[in-house]
Amino acid sequence: ANMKYLMKEDRNALEKDHTLCPPFASGKVYINSILDKLICQLMYNSHLNTILRELVVSSGLSHDDFTSGDVFPSELFTLPVPSSFDGKPFVQLFQFLVSKQNILPIGLYRQHPTDDFAPLPYVVTAPPRDLVLNKEDQIFTLISPLMSLP
Repeated sequence: ANMKYLMKEDRNALEKDHTLCPPFASGKVYINSILDKLICQLMYNSHLNTILRELVVSSGLSHDDFTSGDVFPSELFTLPVPSSFDGKPFVQLFQFLVSKQNILPIGLYRQHPTDDFAPLPYVVTAPPRDLVLNKEDQIFTLISPLMSLP
């Protein structure tokens, strides 16, 4: 509700969907109702607690606590888009990282938007396969700490 005071742009977009507002999309504003939604989802998805723990607090813990069977610990890293993937679709980088590097890309940080739609940097989770990459983009990845970074 108070986000409208942060925006100089058209406030009608706020009424439709707060995720479309530049302050939220660029990570400058946190909306506490997101936490409520996550807690509600725990009722329906018991694995969500483990996923959130891995993403938020696991980096300082013993990795022996997480290894069981085919489940291995992972940590969130950002990696630059390799220059060889500049101008190419996300699916090509995804296939390369997963098959050759054992790295799972989960999102993209676009620091310099290439269109007029986004005036600020933004994050794309689960990028579409045809999203064209820029050399300035950063890729959010899950990497096992048991492996070395590329």
